[in-house]
Amino acid sequence: MRVPRLELPAVAALLACGFGVLAFPLSDYDYFWHLRTGYLILETGSIPTTDPFSFTAAGQPWVVQGWLFDLCTAWVHRSFGDTGVRAFFVAWLLATWSVVQTSVRLFVADRSRALAITLLSAAGAATFFVARPVAATLLGFALTLFLLLKYRCSGHARWLMAIPPVMAVWVNLHFGFVTGLGLIVLTCVADFLSRWMPIDGASTAKGSLTPLRCLLLIAASVAALGLNPIGYDVVATTINMTGTNSASGVIEWHSPDFRLPGAQAFLAVAGLTVVARTMSRTAADWLDIVLLAAMTSAALYSMRHMPLASIAMAPLMARALAGWAVLPWENRWSERLPIALRRSAGHDLGDGVHALNWSLTAVAVVGLLLAAPAIAAWRDARVASIVPVQATRFLVASDLQGRILNDYEAGGYLIHRLYPKQRVFVDGRYNPYAPDVIADYERLRQLGAGWLDTIDRYRVDVILTRSPGLAFSQALIASSRFRLVYADPYFGVLIRNDGRRPDLGDVVAPPSLPHPR
Repeated sequence: MRVPRLELPAVAALLACGFGVLAFPLSDYDYFWHLRTGYLILETGSIPTTDPFSFTAAGQPWVVQGWLFDLCTAWVHRSFGDTGVRAFFVAWLLATWSVVQTSVRLFVADRSRALAITLLSAAGAATFFVARPVAATLLGFALTLFLLLKYRCSGHARWLMAIPPVMAVWVNLHFGFVTGLGLIVLTCVADFLSRWMPIDGASTAKGSLTPLRCLLLIAASVAALGLNPIGYDVVATTINMTGTNSASGVIEWHSPDFRLPGAQAFLAVAGLTVVARTMSRTAADWLDIVLLAAMTSAALYSMRHMPLASIAMAPLMARALAGWAVLPWENRWSERLPIALRRSAGHDLGDGVHALNWSLTAVAVVGLLLAAPAIAAWRDARVASIVPVQATRFLVASDLQGRILNDYEAGGYLIHRLYPKQRVFVDGRYNPYAPDVIADYERLRQLGAGWLDTIDRYRVDVILTRSPGLAFSQALIASSRFRLVYADPYFGVLIRNDGRRPDLGDVVAPPSLPHPR
């Protein structure tokens, strides 16, 4: 029987897939309300147009961004459970960086060099390896970039013709499709500058976007965006939502905090790309300059753009390093293997390098199987530290009724677990709550003037909050209006101190613990 060759990129993909399915934590705050939205679409056969999940914004207009992605996630969850969902998201990420590697291979032939650049790109984007529809935007952006680069390398217009269909699907998966339009515009600008202000020594692309082709490509891409449930209103809606989110207190829309590991990894990718471009043996062209400047600026403006910038920088780095014969990590170890070892497997298995790859994969698979219980325990502990798993179980088991005041971050999980029996105060969708509910929520969290009156105005009966030892919980207890009836190291539950539920005794808050990393 002929055994297929196993290249190093395939080994990396197999190991990443196995580890990802075991370890990928479904702990992103927004994952849970996206999942519940998908179930709602499955159950009702329609996409909600007003807020169904909260009592503070009930009936307010709400546009579901990524209805198709939410629907697919819910179907996978219903059919295969959490393990299926983890595999689903790992598949999106592997598909994305497979496309990134394909873009890199347009400029470098060496597989180890292409793999190293691709893994570096993935490291810079790892902060946004999360279980929500943004995964579709990462793939859509990578695919659009590949199609544009492939056209430039080949000159065949059929690669451009594939972009509008990508946009038609992308707009139904996530509203990040605007980044694809931006990528098209940046490429058009670069080609315009190359035509009117050529750089000495820069290579000439076989496929160049003329003004007419730019107009046709943009027009066709925009036309494709109308193929969604709200038609062309999707463009104005997306721009409005983006502006609202940019002005919000949501951390991912702020500039990167370079004290955090994810931001440091991106900074390393950006720095290495600049160094590679500076030391390159080939002259930069306008696409290198425009893409690098625009994507770096976008990432520094909002950390949400870091993964897109990391994707764009991979082929830019490949173009810069293409002229180097050998790079530091390419020590050509396989060439020093004994000839007998390299030929030991014969014609069927290929040379010894591939035999070693198969052996490495087999050993790693066995290791993953042995480590699976420990990996699962770490994964579950991380989820429980981020979302109120145990506290919500207490709510359900105790049958606590009434309106719930919850942390912004915990809202999505409560929607997933409690809807439709109970509704939340606020959650990660942000837009339905802006500006009034968000302002009231911030007043409560900061113990601003009239904060207790705000709680009474919303007729709150139950409060689920993070870290019951912090100031907000302590102020509630000190007011004598609420008492603590449940506490774990991460979350606490308080109820009105009005004589109800005497069966629930007061508890003492344990010390807060840091999140497991």
